[in-house]
Amino acid sequence: MEIPQAISQILDSEVFDSKLRDSIKEWATDDLFANFLTNYAKKVSAKLKTSIDIQDQRDIGLELFVARIFLLSGCQVLYEPSKKGPDLHLQLDNEHYFCEVRRIRENLSDSERGFLHFNPKDFRKIGDIICEKFLNLEIGQPNIIYIRSNRFLIEKSYLHDAVNELYKMATAGDTAFFVKKKFKDEQDFLVRASSCSAIILEDLWARSDDSDAFDCIYQNKRAQHPLSQQMLRVIIEAIGIRFRNYKLGSIKRI
Repeated sequence: MEIPQAISQILDSEVFDSKLRDSIKEWATDDLFANFLTNYAKKVSAKLKTSIDIQDQRDIGLELFVARIFLLSGCQVLYEPSKKGPDLHLQLDNEHYFCEVRRIRENLSDSERGFLHFNPKDFRKIGDIICEKFLNLEIGQPNIIYIRSNRFLIEKSYLHDAVNELYKMATAGDTAFFVKKKFKDEQDFLVRASSCSAIILEDLWARSDDSDAFDCIYQNKRAQHPLSQQMLRVIIEAIGIRFRNYKLGSIKRI
């Protein structure tokens, strides 16, 4: 299938990121993703058309990439099911999850894409993103947050440390911190956090097997809807899909 004309015209413009253009065209060789673009041609083209610069284009590109990897992993995917809600809605057999997507913006040369040195007490990076995305979740529903860094390798323990530190501050009653982060108070944070089933922190590192993928996933044991084993397996399958040269394999439901 071909990419809808409304989208292809934007991709082929001189101001569009050439690397992202090549990636989207490659993804569209998969019928599942091509159908997705056709179904959401008006919405995708409108978002791309209003993107101010390459960074905005890449943010939208990541949303499309995440839609694609969950499509290829067996989910039905809706794009922006509500105006102010999460980016995606994932349907898997009799389960469903909302999904928020966030790209860590960093201008890095190839030589700089090393470890992301992050102190769990410094919320300029992961902690701020978690707070920001908790505010966008569908309260009372199962939600997943997908965060991606363009570094080659990022210590996944920082994700677990950041979430645990936020919970520690909330249970200690640090109201001022959470009000600053636009929550009503720490209890508002805890209620919203309970709607987060899992957080994924991805990087550009190519995995050799599934074992490394577990470190990318924070499973929220305090969630109202804990991540199911079937969805965990789907996430592991999904985050194994690279931006390029991926051949679809089979997935075994658990």
